[in-house]
Amino acid sequence: VDVSISPFFIITILLFGLAMIAGCCFIYWKIFVKAGIPGWYSIIPMVNVYYLYKLSFGRGSYFLTVFVPIVNVVFMIMLMYKIAKAFDKSDAFAILNIFLLPFTLQVIALDDSKYILHMRED
Repeated sequence: VDVSISPFFIITILLFGLAMIAGCCFIYWKIFVKAGIPGWYSIIPMVNVYYLYKLSFGRGSYFLTVFVPIVNVVFMIMLMYKIAKAFDKSDAFAILNIFLLPFTLQVIALDDSKYILHMRED
């Protein structure tokens, strides 16, 4: 049995992965700029998570919950809900944001919604 993987398949998967990463960076960049955060923060690992928590909860220090098992799941659900509410979306959209995050974040990034919360200094 030949179990070798074709180079075409590997290149295709790599290109698809790079396209997904570039798309995510673009969407988060747009969301950060809408919230008044420099867009380039969205491409720095852990800094982007800090600022996502800061723009949704008002305090970036809550990002430390990503390191606590079980608590991180609860806070991620709250984060997705609060991101939608921070951009003045309905409760139904916010709940949809929990389940369809890749699609709803595109809506938040590309529509004309405004950031309505104010971040506190940590």
